[in-house]
Amino acid sequence: MIGHSDAIRREILTQLGVGPTPTSDLITDVLRACKLTDRAAIRSELKRLRRYGVVEARGRTKAVVYRLTALASTLKGYACTGLEEHAVWSEIGVPFFSPDPENVRRMAEYAVTEMLNNVIDHSGSPRVALHLWRDMAGVKMVVEDRGVGIFKKLQEHFKLANARHVVLELAKGGLTTDPERHTGQGIYFTSRMCDRFVLESGTVSVYSSRKQDWIFERASPVEGTSVIMHIDLPTSRTDKEVFDAAMGENYYGFGKANVVLKLAGDSLVSRSQAKVVMARGDKFREIVLDFTGVKTMGPAFADEVFRVFARSHPDVQIKWMHTTPAIEHMIERAVAAAEAEGPPGARPAD
Repeated sequence: MIGHSDAIRREILTQLGVGPTPTSDLITDVLRACKLTDRAAIRSELKRLRRYGVVEARGRTKAVVYRLTALASTLKGYACTGLEEHAVWSEIGVPFFSPDPENVRRMAEYAVTEMLNNVIDHSGSPRVALHLWRDMAGVKMVVEDRGVGIFKKLQEHFKLANARHVVLELAKGGLTTDPERHTGQGIYFTSRMCDRFVLESGTVSVYSSRKQDWIFERASPVEGTSVIMHIDLPTSRTDKEVFDAAMGENYYGFGKANVVLKLAGDSLVSRSQAKVVMARGDKFREIVLDFTGVKTMGPAFADEVFRVFARSHPDVQIKWMHTTPAIEHMIERAVAAAEAEGPPGARPAD
Protein backbone atom coordinates (compact mmCIF):
# COMPACT_ATOMS: atom_id res chain seq x y z
CA MET A 1 0.00 0.00 0.00
CA ILE A 2 2.93 2.32 0.64
CA GLY A 3 4.03 1.81 -2.95
CA HIS A 4 0.53 2.69 -4.20
CA SER A 5 0.46 5.82 -2.05
CA ASP A 6 3.80 7.02 -3.42
CA ALA A 7 2.73 6.34 -7.00
CA ILE A 8 -0.58 8.15 -6.48
CA ARG A 9 1.16 11.15 -4.92
CA ARG A 10 3.65 11.42 -7.79
CA GLU A 11 0.92 11.12 -10.40
CA ILE A 12 -1.25 13.77 -8.74
CA LEU A 13 1.70 16.18 -8.77
CA THR A 14 2.40 15.32 -12.42
CA GLN A 15 -1.21 15.85 -13.50
CA LEU A 16 -1.57 19.11 -11.57
CA GLY A 17 1.76 20.33 -12.93
CA VAL A 18 -0.04 20.97 -16.23
CA GLY A 19 -2.62 23.25 -14.60
CA PRO A 20 -5.85 23.41 -12.56
CA THR A 21 -7.89 20.22 -12.96
CA PRO A 22 -11.53 19.36 -12.05
CA THR A 23 -11.93 16.60 -9.46
CA SER A 24 -13.56 14.10 -11.83
CA ASP A 25 -10.87 14.50 -14.51
CA LEU A 26 -8.00 14.38 -12.02
CA ILE A 27 -9.17 11.20 -10.29
CA THR A 28 -9.87 9.48 -13.61
CA ASP A 29 -6.47 10.42 -15.03
CA VAL A 30 -4.60 9.30 -11.89
CA LEU A 31 -6.48 5.98 -11.77
CA ARG A 32 -5.66 5.32 -15.42
CA ALA A 33 -1.99 6.24 -15.05
CA CYS A 34 -1.54 4.15 -11.88
CA LYS A 35 -3.68 1.26 -13.21
CA LEU A 36 -5.89 1.34 -10.12
CA THR A 37 -9.66 1.25 -9.47
CA ASP A 38 -9.85 2.63 -5.91
CA ARG A 39 -11.15 6.20 -6.25
CA ALA A 40 -11.17 6.54 -2.44
CA ALA A 41 -7.37 6.13 -2.39
CA ILE A 42 -7.00 9.11 -4.71
CA ARG A 43 -9.35 11.26 -2.63
CA SER A 44 -7.48 10.29 0.53
CA GLU A 45 -4.13 11.33 -0.96
CA LEU A 46 -5.64 14.62 -2.16
CA LYS A 47 -6.85 15.36 1.37
CA ARG A 48 -3.37 14.65 2.72
CA LEU A 49 -1.74 16.94 0.15
CA ARG A 50 -4.23 19.70 0.98
CA ARG A 51 -3.53 19.31 4.70
CA TYR A 52 0.19 19.77 4.07
CA GLY A 53 -0.42 22.80 1.87
CA VAL A 54 0.90 21.20 -1.32
CA VAL A 55 -2.46 21.27 -3.14
CA GLU A 56 -5.30 23.76 -2.94
CA ALA A 57 -8.93 23.40 -4.03
CA ARG A 58 -11.51 25.86 -5.28
CA GLY A 59 -15.24 25.25 -5.65
CA ARG A 60 -17.52 22.74 -3.98
CA THR A 61 -18.58 19.09 -4.33
CA LYS A 62 -18.33 17.87 -7.95
CA ALA A 63 -17.24 21.32 -9.17
CA VAL A 64 -14.03 21.31 -7.11
CA VAL A 65 -10.93 22.26 -9.10
CA TYR A 66 -7.50 21.32 -7.73
CA ARG A 67 -4.15 22.96 -8.41
CA LEU A 68 -0.70 22.97 -6.90
CA THR A 69 -0.11 25.66 -4.29
CA ALA A 70 2.27 28.35 -5.48
CA LEU A 71 5.57 28.44 -3.60
CA ALA A 72 6.56 31.59 -5.49
CA SER A 73 4.95 33.63 -8.22
CA THR A 74 5.64 36.87 -10.08
CA LEU A 75 3.73 38.62 -12.88
CA LYS A 76 4.67 41.77 -14.77
CA GLY A 77 3.62 43.50 -17.99
CA TYR A 78 5.82 45.56 -20.31
CA ALA A 79 5.38 47.92 -23.25
CA CYS A 80 7.01 46.29 -26.29
CA THR A 81 8.41 49.52 -27.77
CA GLY A 82 12.13 49.63 -27.02
CA LEU A 83 11.89 46.51 -24.84
CA GLU A 84 14.94 44.23 -24.58
CA GLU A 85 14.37 40.65 -23.51
CA HIS A 86 17.64 40.39 -21.57
CA ALA A 87 16.58 43.39 -19.44
CA VAL A 88 13.33 41.62 -18.52
CA TRP A 89 15.26 38.48 -17.62
CA SER A 90 17.68 40.44 -15.44
CA GLU A 91 14.82 42.19 -13.65
CA ILE A 92 12.58 39.27 -12.72
CA GLY A 93 14.07 36.09 -14.19
CA VAL A 94 17.43 36.16 -12.43
CA PRO A 95 16.05 36.62 -8.89
CA PHE A 96 13.20 34.14 -9.45
CA PHE A 97 15.45 31.32 -10.67
CA SER A 98 18.38 32.06 -8.34
CA PRO A 99 17.61 29.01 -6.09
CA ASP A 100 17.76 26.61 -9.05
CA PRO A 101 20.74 24.66 -10.43
CA GLU A 102 22.61 26.14 -13.38
CA ASN A 103 21.10 23.74 -15.94
CA VAL A 104 17.57 24.86 -14.98
CA ARG A 105 18.53 28.55 -15.00
CA ARG A 106 20.08 28.26 -18.46
CA MET A 107 17.07 26.45 -19.96
CA ALA A 108 14.64 28.89 -18.35
CA GLU A 109 16.64 31.88 -19.59
CA TYR A 110 16.68 30.53 -23.13
CA ALA A 111 12.94 29.79 -23.09
CA VAL A 112 11.87 33.13 -21.62
CA THR A 113 14.15 35.35 -23.71
CA GLU A 114 13.39 33.53 -26.97
CA MET A 115 9.63 33.80 -26.49
CA LEU A 116 9.89 37.45 -25.43
CA ASN A 117 12.01 38.20 -28.50
CA ASN A 118 9.37 36.60 -30.73
CA VAL A 119 6.76 38.94 -29.29
CA ILE A 120 8.97 42.04 -29.63
CA ASP A 121 10.06 41.33 -33.22
CA HIS A 122 7.06 39.59 -34.77
CA SER A 123 3.75 39.97 -32.92
CA GLY A 124 2.91 43.65 -33.40
CA SER A 125 1.56 43.62 -29.86
CA PRO A 126 1.78 46.86 -27.84
CA ARG A 127 2.42 44.95 -24.61
CA VAL A 128 3.66 41.63 -23.33
CA ALA A 129 3.19 39.91 -19.96
CA LEU A 130 5.53 37.46 -18.24
CA HIS A 131 4.28 35.20 -15.44
CA LEU A 132 6.67 32.97 -13.50
CA TRP A 133 5.29 30.32 -11.14
CA ARG A 134 6.91 27.73 -8.86
CA ASP A 135 5.20 24.81 -7.13
CA MET A 136 6.03 21.31 -5.90
CA ALA A 137 6.14 19.91 -9.46
CA GLY A 138 8.52 22.47 -10.92
CA VAL A 139 8.43 25.88 -12.59
CA LYS A 140 6.04 27.39 -15.13
CA MET A 141 6.74 30.33 -17.45
CA VAL A 142 3.97 32.10 -19.36
CA VAL A 143 4.49 34.73 -22.07
CA GLU A 144 1.33 36.42 -23.38
CA ASP A 145 0.75 39.11 -25.99
CA ARG A 146 -2.19 40.68 -27.82
CA GLY A 147 -0.68 40.78 -31.29
CA VAL A 148 -1.71 39.35 -34.64
CA GLY A 149 -1.34 35.73 -33.47
CA ILE A 150 1.48 33.36 -34.39
CA PHE A 151 -0.55 30.87 -36.44
CA LYS A 152 -2.30 33.57 -38.46
CA LYS A 153 0.94 35.45 -39.17
CA LEU A 154 2.85 32.37 -40.32
CA GLN A 155 -0.08 30.99 -42.31
CA GLU A 156 -0.42 34.24 -44.26
CA HIS A 157 3.33 34.78 -44.74
CA PHE A 158 4.07 31.27 -46.04
CA LYS A 159 0.67 30.87 -47.75
CA LEU A 160 -0.06 27.66 -45.86
CA ALA A 161 -3.47 26.02 -46.13
CA ASN A 162 -4.40 26.13 -42.44
CA ALA A 163 -3.11 26.36 -38.87
CA ARG A 164 -2.41 22.61 -38.76
CA HIS A 165 0.16 23.04 -41.52
CA VAL A 166 1.73 25.91 -39.57
CA VAL A 167 2.11 23.64 -36.52
CA LEU A 168 3.69 20.93 -38.66
CA GLU A 169 6.29 23.38 -39.98
CA LEU A 170 6.99 24.80 -36.52
CA ALA A 171 7.57 21.27 -35.23
CA LYS A 172 10.29 20.75 -37.85
CA GLY A 173 12.15 23.88 -36.76
CA GLY A 174 13.87 26.57 -38.77
CA LEU A 175 10.64 28.45 -39.69
CA THR A 176 10.85 32.25 -39.56
CA THR A 177 9.38 35.25 -41.38
CA ASP A 178 12.67 37.14 -40.94
CA PRO A 179 15.54 34.79 -41.90
CA GLU A 180 18.16 37.56 -41.92
CA ARG A 181 17.69 38.18 -38.17
CA HIS A 182 16.23 34.88 -36.91
CA THR A 183 17.02 31.20 -37.36
CA GLY A 184 13.48 30.00 -36.63
CA GLN A 185 14.81 27.63 -33.97
CA GLY A 186 13.44 29.34 -30.84
CA ILE A 187 10.11 27.55 -30.53
CA TYR A 188 11.63 24.23 -31.62
CA PHE A 189 14.35 24.28 -28.96
CA THR A 190 12.18 25.80 -26.25
CA SER A 191 9.54 23.11 -26.63
CA ARG A 192 12.23 20.44 -26.21
CA MET A 193 13.85 22.04 -23.19
CA CYS A 194 10.49 22.01 -21.43
CA ASP A 195 8.69 18.95 -20.12
CA ARG A 196 5.43 20.46 -21.35
CA PHE A 197 4.96 23.25 -23.87
CA VAL A 198 1.63 24.81 -24.84
CA LEU A 199 1.17 27.28 -27.70
CA GLU A 200 -2.26 28.92 -28.00
CA SER A 201 -3.51 31.46 -30.53
CA GLY A 202 -6.90 32.06 -32.08
CA THR A 203 -8.89 28.83 -31.94
CA VAL A 204 -5.83 26.54 -32.02
CA SER A 205 -3.94 25.00 -29.10
CA VAL A 206 -0.81 22.90 -29.44
CA TYR A 207 0.33 20.71 -26.55
CA SER A 208 3.79 19.18 -26.65
CA SER A 209 5.40 16.98 -24.00
CA ARG A 210 8.34 14.63 -23.87
CA LYS A 211 5.90 11.81 -24.68
CA GLN A 212 3.39 13.19 -27.18
CA ASP A 213 2.22 16.13 -29.28
CA TRP A 214 -1.38 17.19 -29.79
CA ILE A 215 -3.22 19.89 -31.73
CA PHE A 216 -6.84 20.72 -31.03
CA GLU A 217 -9.48 23.39 -31.58
CA ARG A 218 -10.38 25.70 -28.71
CA ALA A 219 -14.01 26.42 -27.83
CA SER A 220 -13.16 30.08 -27.18
CA PRO A 221 -10.46 31.92 -29.17
CA VAL A 222 -7.28 33.31 -27.61
CA GLU A 223 -6.46 36.90 -28.50
CA GLY A 224 -2.84 37.22 -29.58
CA THR A 225 -0.55 34.39 -28.50
CA SER A 226 -0.02 32.58 -25.21
CA VAL A 227 3.04 30.38 -24.57
CA ILE A 228 3.00 28.16 -21.47
CA MET A 229 6.23 26.35 -20.55
CA HIS A 230 6.82 23.81 -17.75
CA ILE A 231 10.09 22.42 -16.46
CA ASP A 232 9.67 19.59 -13.96
CA LEU A 233 12.07 19.59 -11.00
CA PRO A 234 14.49 18.10 -10.36
CA THR A 235 15.93 17.53 -13.83
CA SER A 236 19.38 16.71 -15.15
CA ARG A 237 18.53 17.87 -18.69
CA THR A 238 20.69 20.68 -20.14
CA ASP A 239 20.32 23.16 -22.96
CA LYS A 240 23.44 21.70 -24.62
CA GLU A 241 21.82 18.24 -24.78
CA VAL A 242 18.82 19.73 -26.58
CA PHE A 243 21.02 21.62 -29.04
CA ASP A 244 23.21 18.60 -29.71
CA ALA A 245 20.22 16.32 -30.34
CA ALA A 246 19.08 18.54 -33.23
CA MET A 247 22.34 19.85 -34.68
CA GLY A 248 25.25 17.75 -33.45
CA GLU A 249 28.44 19.72 -33.93
CA ASN A 250 26.98 21.85 -36.73
CA TYR A 251 25.76 24.84 -34.75
CA TYR A 252 25.29 26.92 -37.89
CA GLY A 253 22.83 24.55 -39.54
CA PHE A 254 19.73 22.68 -38.54
CA GLY A 255 20.57 19.03 -38.80
CA LYS A 256 17.53 16.95 -37.87
CA ALA A 257 13.80 17.43 -38.25
CA ASN A 258 11.49 15.32 -36.09
CA VAL A 259 8.15 15.30 -37.90
CA VAL A 260 5.11 14.24 -35.85
CA LEU A 261 2.90 12.97 -38.65
CA LYS A 262 -0.20 12.94 -36.43
CA LEU A 263 -0.20 16.73 -36.85
CA ALA A 264 -0.90 16.17 -40.57
CA GLY A 265 -3.75 13.74 -39.84
CA ASP A 266 -4.29 10.14 -38.72
CA SER A 267 -4.88 9.00 -42.32
CA LEU A 268 -2.10 9.81 -44.80
CA VAL A 269 -3.15 8.88 -48.31
CA SER A 270 -2.38 11.57 -50.88
CA ARG A 271 0.68 13.00 -52.59
CA SER A 272 -0.40 16.49 -51.58
CA GLN A 273 -0.28 15.44 -47.91
CA ALA A 274 3.19 14.02 -48.47
CA LYS A 275 4.39 17.25 -50.09
CA VAL A 276 3.14 19.21 -47.06
CA VAL A 277 4.95 16.84 -44.69
CA MET A 278 8.22 17.02 -46.65
CA ALA A 279 8.12 20.78 -47.32
CA ARG A 280 11.51 22.39 -46.56
CA GLY A 281 12.94 18.89 -46.24
CA ASP A 282 15.98 19.89 -48.26
CA LYS A 283 16.99 22.23 -45.40
CA PHE A 284 17.82 19.27 -43.14
CA ARG A 285 20.44 16.54 -43.11
CA GLU A 286 18.10 14.04 -41.45
CA ILE A 287 14.30 13.73 -41.24
CA VAL A 288 12.71 11.40 -38.68
CA LEU A 289 9.05 10.62 -39.36
CA ASP A 290 7.12 9.70 -36.21
CA PHE A 291 4.01 7.64 -37.10
CA THR A 292 2.59 7.61 -33.56
CA GLY A 293 -1.20 7.86 -33.81
CA VAL A 294 -1.29 7.44 -37.61
CA LYS A 295 -3.81 4.71 -38.51
CA THR A 296 -3.35 4.34 -42.26
CA MET A 297 -0.95 5.34 -45.02
CA GLY A 298 -1.74 5.01 -48.70
CA PRO A 299 0.64 3.98 -51.52
CA ALA A 300 0.63 7.47 -53.08
CA PHE A 301 1.81 9.10 -49.82
CA ALA A 302 4.49 6.43 -49.32
CA ASP A 303 5.73 6.70 -52.91
CA GLU A 304 5.98 10.50 -52.74
CA VAL A 305 8.04 10.40 -49.54
CA PHE A 306 10.16 7.26 -49.79
CA ARG A 307 10.77 7.16 -53.54
CA VAL A 308 10.19 10.56 -55.15
CA PHE A 309 11.57 12.77 -52.37
CA ALA A 310 14.31 10.31 -51.38
CA ARG A 311 15.66 10.08 -54.95
CA SER A 312 15.42 13.85 -55.45
CA HIS A 313 17.32 14.56 -52.23
CA PRO A 314 19.94 11.80 -51.82
CA ASP A 315 21.86 13.82 -49.20
CA VAL A 316 18.85 13.86 -46.84
CA GLN A 317 18.47 10.76 -44.67
CA ILE A 318 14.84 9.75 -44.09
CA LYS A 319 14.14 7.61 -41.05
CA TRP A 320 10.89 6.47 -39.45
CA MET A 321 9.57 5.14 -36.16
CA HIS A 322 6.43 3.89 -34.36
CA THR A 323 4.83 2.32 -37.43
CA THR A 324 2.11 -0.31 -37.58
CA PRO A 325 2.85 -3.53 -39.55
CA ALA A 326 0.64 -2.31 -42.42
CA ILE A 327 2.44 1.04 -42.61
CA GLU A 328 5.84 -0.66 -42.35
CA HIS A 329 4.90 -2.91 -45.28
CA MET A 330 3.85 0.12 -47.35
CA ILE A 331 7.16 1.84 -46.61
CA GLU A 332 9.14 -1.27 -47.55
CA ARG A 333 7.43 -1.40 -50.95
CA ALA A 334 8.19 2.27 -51.65
CA VAL A 335 11.82 1.92 -50.52
CA ALA A 336 12.24 -1.18 -52.68
CA ALA A 337 10.97 0.78 -55.67
CA ALA A 338 13.48 3.55 -54.93
CA GLU A 339 16.33 1.07 -54.54
CA ALA A 340 15.48 -0.51 -57.88
CA GLU A 341 16.03 2.89 -59.51
CA GLY A 342 19.15 3.95 -57.60
CA PRO A 343 20.88 4.25 -54.18
CA PRO A 344 18.51 3.93 -51.18
CA GLY A 345 17.49 7.17 -49.50
CA ALA A 346 15.62 5.93 -46.47
CA ARG A 347 15.97 3.57 -43.54
CA PRO A 348 14.28 2.85 -40.18
CA ALA A 349 15.29 4.94 -37.17
CA ASP A 350 17.74 3.22 -34.83
